[in-house]
Amino acid sequence: MGLVLYDSKVSTSYNRATDTHYVYETNKYHDEENGKTVVKRRVIGKIDPETGETIPTNRHVIPSPASAPTGIDYKEKYDQILEELQKQKQTHSEVTRELMDTLIRTSQKMNRLIHDAQAELDRINKVLEVYKTKQK
Repeated sequence: MGLVLYDSKVSTSYNRATDTHYVYETNKYHDEENGKTVVKRRVIGKIDPETGETIPTNRHVIPSPASAPTGIDYKEKYDQILEELQKQKQTHSEVTRELMDTLIRTSQKMNRLIHDAQAELDRINKVLEVYKTKQK
């Protein structure tokens, strides 16, 4: 039967080396013969930094509004992707902050344990000294 499309998304990616935001179309297919998921991703353009508009690549022509599929609001889709990216950044910051707090608490506990162990060793050494002096 071949490939059956079951998910299609438009996403953006930032390239630091070229300081460019690229727009990608990602399609997920189910390969019925192999029973596996196949993901195909292709660049469809880049974002103009001044206007925020998508500039299509030579190989891909973004359909004009007259020929575009009805019911798809690309601005809304872009805003949804941007909102999801912001949520992911916020989650990343929260996890990083929690990890640092845990690291600090663990370090403080380790320092207390080391201090307690050193105090116990000092106490044992004093007892040994007393024991040695009594043995003489």
